[in-house]
Amino acid sequence: MGHLIVLVNLLTLFAGLVLAGVLFRRWRVDRRPWPFWQFLHFSGFTFTMVVVTLDAYAVVNLGMGSDLIRLWSSAVLAGTSLMLFSFPHLSRAEAGRPPSGRFSLFWAAWSLVPMGVAVWLPWIQDYGFLLFLLSVAFLPFMASIVYGLAVGTRAAVKTPWNAWVVFLALILVGAAEVWWVNSYPPSGGYFFITLPLAYLYTLWTTWRTRSPVAFRLDPSGIPAALADGLKLSPRERDVARGILKGLSNKELAFQLGLSEHTVRNHIANLYRKLKIQKRLDLVLLVQKYQAG
Repeated sequence: MGHLIVLVNLLTLFAGLVLAGVLFRRWRVDRRPWPFWQFLHFSGFTFTMVVVTLDAYAVVNLGMGSDLIRLWSSAVLAGTSLMLFSFPHLSRAEAGRPPSGRFSLFWAAWSLVPMGVAVWLPWIQDYGFLLFLLSVAFLPFMASIVYGLAVGTRAAVKTPWNAWVVFLALILVGAAEVWWVNSYPPSGGYFFITLPLAYLYTLWTTWRTRSPVAFRLDPSGIPAALADGLKLSPRERDVARGILKGLSNKELAFQLGLSEHTVRNHIANLYRKLKIQKRLDLVLLVQKYQAG
């Protein structure tokens, strides 16, 4: 059973590393805030999954003393602090609401809670107190998730309702896990349960909500010769450039300082002049023009 758990963790981690590479390459091409924060958040979670996988391998094949248990827990909290800071920023970026300096400072201060516990944890000898600190350290992290999910309900890529159900289910599983470990302290180490489940769900949702760059030949927008020939207005060119970068109507409105209604009007005029009907048609048209 233990070897099967290790294998499942390894396969999940491998899939996560592949996705992290995809997100990194996407961010290097698409320099919007959303791809950056998505990559940073998923990287923090992937780091914790590396720790969880090493923990499972050590428990099955080597056994662990109290020192290693505290070390693994400390590393998990370090990854948690990065996720705590990045997830609210990711949610704001998805909603088209750029974070202020005070916003970043607020979440940076909260991320110091798990980071401080991570630094202190290796020196704590009392097992019950260790579990108490771990629980306290995860509270700001839970608060950041609640905030992010709440903001996501108004985002361009909306938070699905089942995300709240999964979040509550993971809280219950995590509470049961802490109770079990506290009631029956393991002598040779312990398999993490909640974190791998949460990582698997995050892996699935991140893959589904990744926004691939729609246009790679010329990210500057519609070629000047084509735009001039169709007599596109400056706003229509701006809208076309945003569409080719994969921006939603809400993101375009925020970037251009316009209302969504005005953006939709510009898009309608753009489509009429280009004689197209959807965004993909625009991408294909420009790619064909560039290739020719």
